[in-house]
Amino acid sequence: MHNLFYLSDEQRAVRDLAREIARERIAPLAARVDETGEYPHDQLAVLGKQGLMGLHIPEAYGGTAVGSLAFCLASEEVASACAATSTIFIVQNLGGYGYTREFPVERYIRDAKITQIYEGTNQIQRMIIAQQLIGTL
Repeated sequence: MHNLFYLSDEQRAVRDLAREIARERIAPLAARVDETGEYPHDQLAVLGKQGLMGLHIPEAYGGTAVGSLAFCLASEEVASACAATSTIFIVQNLGGYGYTREFPVERYIRDAKITQIYEGTNQIQRMIIAQQLIGTL
């Protein structure tokens, strides 16, 4: 019987690799990253060199197309070692969704930008709202 809660061999391999990197390379530096606010260049470079950046991105765009679940598993392992590094890891990976046509979010980001251009920048919108509020006080 096929159980949907089992991980594939590939997903387990990604999880195990991320766990090993998190424990050996990220966790020992987590306190320093938190205390100094320094950008974790070395930690992210290791994740990239091991192929963990772009797990869910299609191969045509330089990703590995392993899937979103594998990406979530890797993110969880990185987060268990350092919240700051995991936040950057996640943002760097998910940020690419808005630039590829294979994902519906690309259209949403494009539509939001067009709306912003049409209605004006956030600063202009804030000024208009503030003027209307001040005029009604």
